[in-house]
Amino acid sequence: MNALSNYKKRIFIASSSEGKKYAEKVKEILSSICNVTIWTDNFFKLSVSTFGNLCKNAINYDFAIIIYTKDDISVVKKHTYFTARDNITFEHGLFTGIIGRHKTFALIQNGVKIPSDLSGITYCQFNDLNDLPENYYIILNSITDEMKVSRVSLLPSTSIALTYFNNFIKPVCESIYNKTNIVYNNSKIQFNINHNKFLIMIPPKISDDMKPQVLYYANQLNLENIHISGFHRNFHIFADFKNNKFNNLVDIPAVLSISYQVIKLYTGKDYIGKSKEFDEILNKEIDCFVSTLKLLIENNSIVESITEISLLD
Repeated sequence: MNALSNYKKRIFIASSSEGKKYAEKVKEILSSICNVTIWTDNFFKLSVSTFGNLCKNAINYDFAIIIYTKDDISVVKKHTYFTARDNITFEHGLFTGIIGRHKTFALIQNGVKIPSDLSGITYCQFNDLNDLPENYYIILNSITDEMKVSRVSLLPSTSIALTYFNNFIKPVCESIYNKTNIVYNNSKIQFNINHNKFLIMIPPKISDDMKPQVLYYANQLNLENIHISGFHRNFHIFADFKNNKFNNLVDIPAVLSISYQVIKLYTGKDYIGKSKEFDEILNKEIDCFVSTLKLLIENNSIVESITEISLLD
């Protein structure tokens, strides 16, 4: 997806007030590759509870780093321990539940008693600011590995991409390879796998009704409606006929409107217009949708040989 847009993965860093210096150091290190937010960066909006802010904003982020520092002293079964603030443990659980355990990382200061639920889990430990660069590479490697896969998450982009691929892209490509009829104005068209392509064109923005947007781009690109005879059903799709010559098949996935509708419900959007937070989630959804499609296409030799993804202006 990085080749298709300027979208940068977003990381949220949680810490206590006492641990803020560590959060700022991690932000400084990671900002070159990601958009990084710490909890003091206007994360908490006015007129909304802390809990409400966390629940609503967590979905905006691709990754989270939770920093446990020696903030308190607790007595547990007559033993004294350094512990992190309670809200740090809570936020660790919240981000794990919303964006996933593979995308939520714990950075724990040596000597801090960890929650029992973290026992047996590999996490990064540090003593002071000088240790953070070493842990940066561990977290960076984990983030890089996660960027190579696509996981089912709370929002539906991965599932929508999987459905779109299996129910549309894959059978269309199989029909092309089986040389089934491609019909335009009652005439048959021959798809040459050496010269023609099946282009998936991703709109830069999505809405709750993508059909007008799809028609707008189709008109702008002078695309024509055709249909392909599939094994179980016919597929309606666009075609590019530049200079009266058939060039490529084209689809603009209107199915992305489902992502918009789900985000609207999740965020409780009750206003007309745009907001930065809402647009950030939409951009994240498009990025995840495209990343998933690319992985699916790369894993199918027939589809990969004739299919390309591009981003509409």
